[in-house]
Amino acid sequence: MFELNLVSVIIPIYNVERYITQCVDSILMSSYKHLEIIAVDDGSTDKSGEIVKGIACRDKRVKYIYQKNTGVSGARNHGMSVARGEYLVFIDADDYIDSLYLERMVDSFTDNCVDAVFGGYKCIDGQSVLPSKQFTNMIVDRQGAINCCVDGSYELVIWNKMFRRKYCDINQFNPNYIVGEDALWLIQTIQTLERIALIDYCGYYYRTNREGSAIYNRKNSRMIESWMSKYNSWCDIYNLLNAYDCTIQKKALRACLYSARGVYVSGYILSDFDRVKGYRGDIYNLIKQYRGLCSGTEDVFFILKSVAIMKMIDFRCPLGIIKLII
Repeated sequence: MFELNLVSVIIPIYNVERYITQCVDSILMSSYKHLEIIAVDDGSTDKSGEIVKGIACRDKRVKYIYQKNTGVSGARNHGMSVARGEYLVFIDADDYIDSLYLERMVDSFTDNCVDAVFGGYKCIDGQSVLPSKQFTNMIVDRQGAINCCVDGSYELVIWNKMFRRKYCDINQFNPNYIVGEDALWLIQTIQTLERIALIDYCGYYYRTNREGSAIYNRKNSRMIESWMSKYNSWCDIYNLLNAYDCTIQKKALRACLYSARGVYVSGYILSDFDRVKGYRGDIYNLIKQYRGLCSGTEDVFFILKSVAIMKMIDFRCPLGIIKLII
């Protein structure tokens, strides 16, 4: 049984000693007091765990859980398995919230009788707060929510959203994906909802430039795996959206093509073509499918850009030139 009005905040933790205090303290300072923080340490090798254990000694609302490293999906699934709240929210350990964030989200549930609430956010780049990503207040059904997420107008992420817990246990995060697992889980979960509130409140602070996050970075030893995971998750999403209108399917197919292209480019960057050569056929098949859904200049340009990138790699053009059009 879930505890009425309790908000369960799940934080997956892995080597975030630089940020975790600000994250947890921001939640504890919330105007909404009826909450529990489930901090799942996914085998950190820094002082993250010690920091959270120290906070937990001072505030019993914080629950520290340690597990061997299984990835962020395993940490989130573990957190969901022990959460007691009627409402569930995910916060990344390097982000933080303002004092009214949880209260505004819960108020939206009670005011609008909805199954989930999607909020806005602000980006943090170093010490600077960038302009808000703000949205219009409205109530949408599942197709409206999926459309907003897939077309990019509302982010396909889980950290600026709150859910009624009963809908979260239907699906788990896929532990086989290291990137894109949240997008897939979100689409699966939205498909179980009836009413979703989109609100204009921006109380979530998202850190955009954490060290090591560059997607095309030679120092990123898992770059190929990351792109493969993203591609596979988008293929799963595309298959889930077959029942939706052509516009939504096209947006998902575009993401599949973009991700497959990323696999191929990352193989070129790391000089590891043997691992990615099988994606060449996938990319051209996706281009063919996307061509059949073209409806404007932007679509044509995207296809031409994709073909150009493939040809440039085939002819071993300098990486600097390829990066100009990625």
